Amino acid sequence: MSQKTHIPFVVYLLGLTIFALTTAELAGMMPSLAAALNVSVGEIGYLISLYALGMAVGGPVLTALLLALRVPNKPALLWLLVLYVAGAVLAALATTYGVMAAGRVVMGVASSACFGVSLTICAGLVAPEARGRAASFVLTGLMLAPVFGVPATALIEQHYGWRASFWAVAVLSVLCTAVVAWRVPASKDQ
Repeated sequence: MSQKTHIPFVVYLLGLTIFALTTAELAGMMPSLAAALNVSVGEIGYLISLYALGMAVGGPVLTALLLALRVPNKPALLWLLVLYVAGAVLAALATTYGVMAAGRVVMGVASSACFGVSLTICAGLVAPEARGRAASFVLTGLMLAPVFGVPATALIEQHYGWRASFWAVAVLSVLCTAVVAWRVPASKDQ
């Protein structure tokens, strides 16, 4: 497959994937979660910190493990997306604070590792001179999630409850996983 200077459609799909992974913010649903899990709003705030801790610590460790095991990029991204979906489902089903916390940590770890793998895949799809532009399209998902995704999940929470919000993120992530499986090419070294 020859390198192209234009941006292939799959790069935009990777941006959608990053959008899906960064849409699961709790800010709009903290009071409902506090009531449902029988904890204070402050304790719900810790769930945001646990997600961030998973991203900051667990994501790089998981990425290093994938590199050490020499897992090719596409299968690595698929496994990470499956892990993220599992965390989102765990959060959607949570009946206790501990289960919700576990789901949030898993989501944070998986999303962090997905960023690097998505950017690596993106870089392999375009010519070297187009890599910066392609990476900006992938990271656009990160920038658009707080503007469109988080308000959408807050709206879902207001009308259908916090579980529906987590289920919506899980379903969007499953769709992204299917699209990645279908459209992202295997790297040349696989």
